[in-house]
Amino acid sequence: MKMKVLLSALLATAATVSVAKATDSVVAEPEPVEYVRVCDAYGEGFFYIPGTETCMRIGGFIYGQVQGGDVVSARKRADLHPKTYRTETRAQVFIATSRETDLGTLKSHIEFRSDYDDGKDAATSELRFGYIDLGGLHVGLDESAINTFFGYYGDFVNDDVVLGGAYRTNMIQYTYAAANGLSAIVSLEQGGDEDTDYNGRIKDYTPHVVVGAKYEQGWGSLTAAGAYDSVNRNWVAKAKASLHVTDQLTLWVMGAYKDMRDVYYTDQDSIGNAGSIIQGNQRGVRGINSFYGTWGGRLAGWAGAEFKFDEKTTANLQLAYEGAGNTYSALNVDYKLVPGLSLIPEVNYRKWEDIHSELKGSHAVGGAIRLQRDF
Repeated sequence: MKMKVLLSALLATAATVSVAKATDSVVAEPEPVEYVRVCDAYGEGFFYIPGTETCMRIGGFIYGQVQGGDVVSARKRADLHPKTYRTETRAQVFIATSRETDLGTLKSHIEFRSDYDDGKDAATSELRFGYIDLGGLHVGLDESAINTFFGYYGDFVNDDVVLGGAYRTNMIQYTYAAANGLSAIVSLEQGGDEDTDYNGRIKDYTPHVVVGAKYEQGWGSLTAAGAYDSVNRNWVAKAKASLHVTDQLTLWVMGAYKDMRDVYYTDQDSIGNAGSIIQGNQRGVRGINSFYGTWGGRLAGWAGAEFKFDEKTTANLQLAYEGAGNTYSALNVDYKLVPGLSLIPEVNYRKWEDIHSELKGSHAVGGAIRLQRDF
């Protein structure tokens, strides 16, 4: 009995000493947690990179689409009437950053694209865009000012069947924007071969040059620009007027002129071969031999309309004409099923009256439907 009492006393003493030591010990403070902060100064979706004053946004889109009927962008008769529909899936992701500096807002934009068309990879992890902005300076890979400064050709699946200048190029560009809505741009561009057959990219130290001016107000905008093609040593002029008729309806019209002649070849595979240039009343395929003058004939014109029925539904119309005699039209409806998800059905029609083209007298009626998720 005495032994049990003694053992209990020893255990109680040990427990008391242990509690006392635990009480006397110093407990480490938890590490502070830095939560991601929203940065709305540069638009929706930006957040501060932890530990910096730089704001970043990650976004992009993915769509799947099916096109059927005739090919309105065909350049030769063999491509006009395919025997099956065409499918395309595209995924595009961008990373954008912004921060304020003593020299103005410093921005960067990196964008990658991958396409899977008709059972095969069309583009895999392609650097679609990559540029740096500081104030009005814009340097890197982007689309030519001959298109970006004008706001393109409307919101369509097949928007550039009549193309008013090629797209991607390395550039050094500067834009001056005044407080009264007036802006001016100068862009020195290398050009590229993506939308041309040849003569798209410069061959010496003389760059392509785009110079333009814009006046923008609540009622709409007026835009004009000229581009010098340093390879062909010719120029292109372009002008656009856009009018916001009501909060729902916007109308626009655009025209272009190129100071260069078209060259036609016996077939598409022979483009660029001087011995295959057609003569007299022969018909063939027009070679696209300029980074800026990509349409047929000296003149080209576009007209369009956008009508917003409500917050979910927008209709778009485009009419286009090439001086070579071809016409094109497109009509679609952009319906937002839920926020960030759009369903876009579209119909297209084209007629060729180019006397030098093997497609003269042909018609093309096509259509597309696209499901697109933006984020």
